[in-house]
Amino acid sequence: MNLIEMLRRTMNDPATNADLKEKTAASGEEMAGKGTQHLSLQNFFQWVTGHAHIPLIESQRNMFKITIDFEHNCNSLYGEHGVCYPVVNACGISVTFPICHLRTYSDFEKNLSTALVRS
Repeated sequence: MNLIEMLRRTMNDPATNADLKEKTAASGEEMAGKGTQHLSLQNFFQWVTGHAHIPLIESQRNMFKITIDFEHNCNSLYGEHGVCYPVVNACGISVTFPICHLRTYSDFEKNLSTALVRS
């Protein structure tokens, strides 16, 4: 399964959202004053763009794009390590996913939920 398919599956699966919300609440991971965070399209969108909604004005909406980049060789940038998390540039409206550490859907889901909750 490729990364885009994993992202699409995660954002469209209500069971995944409910399971992650339960797991996050059970482990006591709360953000200060914001309550429990979990994977959802709204949370992902706000994390990547810094906005809670898609632009309302049609001309702004037509220009609005989220850039998704893929880092295939993070070891050359950061040396030998075990895990990388997605990097977000909210001003540039882009997200970079580390490819070499995301072998399965479960790895992807855990990596993305950790990034959303902790960043």
